[in-house]
Amino acid sequence: MKRDVEVRNEVSLSTAGAVVQAGVVHGGVHIGPAVVPPVIPRQLPASPRYFTNRASELAALDKASATGAIHGGPMLAVVTGAAGVGKTALALSWLHSRTDRFPDGQLYADLSAFGPTGPATPGEILGRLLRGMGMSGDAIPLATAERAALFRSVTADKAVALLFDDAASAGQVRALLPASAHCVVVVTSRRRLGGLAVDGAVMVSLGPLQPQEAADLIGATVGPDRVAAEPAAARELASLCGGMPIALRIAAARLTSRPRRRLAGLVSELADERHRLDVLAVSDDSVSVQASFDLSYRELPGAAARMYRLLALHPGAQFGSGVAAAAIGMPVPQAAELLDVLVQSSMLVDVAEDCYRFHDLLRLHARRYVEVHEPQGARQDAVRAMVVWYLDQAVAADALITPLRRRFGDRYQRLPQAMIPTPRIPQPNDTSRALDALQNELPNLLAAQDTAARCGWDELVWQLGEALWGVFLYRSHYPEWMAACERGARAAAQCGNLVAESRMLVQLAAAYLRLNQPDTAMHWCQQAWERAEEAGDGRSQATALENLGAAAHAQGRLADAIGYYRRSLDLNEQHHEVRGVALLQCYLGYALSDHGEPDSAIDSFQRSAETAASISDHHCRAQAIVGIGTVYARQGQFALAIAEMTAGLEVLSATAVPALRVAVLERLGEVSQQAGDLLGARHNWEQALDLYERMGDPKAERVRDRLHALTTPDTAPSTTS
Repeated sequence: MKRDVEVRNEVSLSTAGAVVQAGVVHGGVHIGPAVVPPVIPRQLPASPRYFTNRASELAALDKASATGAIHGGPMLAVVTGAAGVGKTALALSWLHSRTDRFPDGQLYADLSAFGPTGPATPGEILGRLLRGMGMSGDAIPLATAERAALFRSVTADKAVALLFDDAASAGQVRALLPASAHCVVVVTSRRRLGGLAVDGAVMVSLGPLQPQEAADLIGATVGPDRVAAEPAAARELASLCGGMPIALRIAAARLTSRPRRRLAGLVSELADERHRLDVLAVSDDSVSVQASFDLSYRELPGAAARMYRLLALHPGAQFGSGVAAAAIGMPVPQAAELLDVLVQSSMLVDVAEDCYRFHDLLRLHARRYVEVHEPQGARQDAVRAMVVWYLDQAVAADALITPLRRRFGDRYQRLPQAMIPTPRIPQPNDTSRALDALQNELPNLLAAQDTAARCGWDELVWQLGEALWGVFLYRSHYPEWMAACERGARAAAQCGNLVAESRMLVQLAAAYLRLNQPDTAMHWCQQAWERAEEAGDGRSQATALENLGAAAHAQGRLADAIGYYRRSLDLNEQHHEVRGVALLQCYLGYALSDHGEPDSAIDSFQRSAETAASISDHHCRAQAIVGIGTVYARQGQFALAIAEMTAGLEVLSATAVPALRVAVLERLGEVSQQAGDLLGARHNWEQALDLYERMGDPKAERVRDRLHALTTPDTAPSTTS
């Protein structure tokens, strides 16, 4: 039906402080210009009563405001973040504190991205904005494009602040933008709205409050006296709310309604993860964290929603696209796209390239949904797929770190399949990169092992322990080392794998040897020997005897150490374990040298160096050459000693794993000091100290003492055995 009102030439003109609108034709009768009194809108909701800090985000808005006019258009800032993180509070606080900069008023529009009837259309919003600027309804055109043009005209050369709250898309916002360089537009959205970057938008990402800020918000709401009476409980309450303002406000509201209730009581209620979201609700006005998150979840596409649910089962705190792909059973590129959907919707946080995490409360929310919408079998399959993915990545990296080592886990037999490049753990091409990859993922690898243990997947548990050997050997992490090996040994015993149990016990003993606790190391070595003997596995017996020798050597029982080493050497020769032969010849050389048998020691070292060279074991060869230098040093032949040790260091490239170079540098420093070359000693020990500190190795303190002793002549430095 044709309307009888036709709007023509609706361009607002500013004349003498009033809005003069062109005449319109109504029923064929021309109506003269209508003069509308000037309107200065004040539409912003009240400034939040309790607003805490957010100094960096406020500074970002200030910076954006200062530079907006330079680009010729309005200043545009997009505040993004998860539901309940305080986006609107930040925008209102900033705009209210700067009202003097907007003499022509403030406009507010709820774009209703998550409203009950869906997002508001640009045409609807423009109609409200024009009415807010004083235009009468019959002067507002019907077409959205004409409304947008009229809004730009009405706001031309004006300094107006606009808050567009809860935006759904970049397109929805773009249609509402004024043209005046004096205007400021702040948009809030749970979505990233990256498309507005082409319009010059400054993105302000809002995360949870810091612990002290969260505690301050609680104190401002419930009163400082209650917080002062229970400071520890206040801090724990802030932590349980994850720094999320909506959760903090709800918790504070519950406390305010019961002024005699102790904070510790609410902390106790929130401590139960299964019911935390239920507690974070105020029934009388239907405000809850759960409901707020539900709105965002319902907007997710089906595949993204399923990924959101399943990732709640991830063993660790952070994850990448590779393990996400394993969880949902799809190729990595597709998983990366779904992760981006979750990030854009503020359901996940991207903390680095291909590294994501949940907010604590969102993880609980996702867990609720996964328990409701995913059968138990599907949940278990997803968890196992993630654990196996971590195992395969560890196996692939460990095979590069210690390529000559004998392995027992069957995943090593499938290396071509396991060594698939992913964005999070790239295909390494050298030992250092492989070590970096393992070290970066160590928290997740340990969490995966713990998850496997709780699920009763014992084969996966000990195999993860075996695969972590390289990163422990070269990067230490002693508490994690011991925990992983103890867990692995229990799992191997549980599934009756004596050989694997012996391997785990040997790795555990090695940690105690590194920590200079030879008695404890000897205890675990003896158990490793018993398991290997019971299994009747000659190679495992050789490894256990090797470590019994190392423990006895560290205890100062040199004759016993030599006996263990020789028995291990014989077994390695019987089983044609060339690398084992090279290592035992080297270890035997050190024991013979300490036992006062220099000629036999040098012979053993030389045979070790030759055997190691035949299999390109540069580490063992360097150790043997340095051993020869150690013998010469004890004989007072310092020039020969330094020459041999320097040659041993040169066997290892400058890019070699620090743990391979550091022992050589420390010994070279000792011999340099004995030769009277204090500058040489300092040079080598400073390099050793740097490497030990980077590795987090407690031997750093020993080297630091030696460096200090160089400037304190009365202090006699200790030497390594």
